[in-house]
Amino acid sequence: MDAHGTLLFFQRRLPKRRARRAVRQRLEARDLIGALAAIRSAVEGAPAAAPFAMAFARLIAATERLISEEGPTRSTNGSTLPLEGPGLALLQVRMGNFDEAERGFRRIVVERAADHVSRDRLADLLMVRRAIEDPGD
Repeated sequence: MDAHGTLLFFQRRLPKRRARRAVRQRLEARDLIGALAAIRSAVEGAPAAAPFAMAFARLIAATERLISEEGPTRSTNGSTLPLEGPGLALLQVRMGNFDEAERGFRRIVVERAADHVSRDRLADLLMVRRAIEDPGD
């Protein structure tokens, strides 16, 4: 996809206002799986919007890997260590705090230009945010 096509794609939203509202409600309830189900159901009638569901699924999978692989970040004596960087940004995604997650990923991309994983996650997050916002927002 060329730069113009990419820009047009990122300007798309989920087709129905009701679907966007359903996704936002699930996110406000911290129900990522329910939000993903709402996105998937919204794109059933609009296959061109399927990349939104795929982007959100990638973000959810990344948050799940963070939790399952690292679990609570603990030192050997059982005390909790501070979470930072990509892990903190993913935790913000998991909590539905997309503003904070976006700020975190943007900071990482600026500080670590070679971190392509964080750059991809930021792109996915921006795509999802744009897809679910209302034009009047």
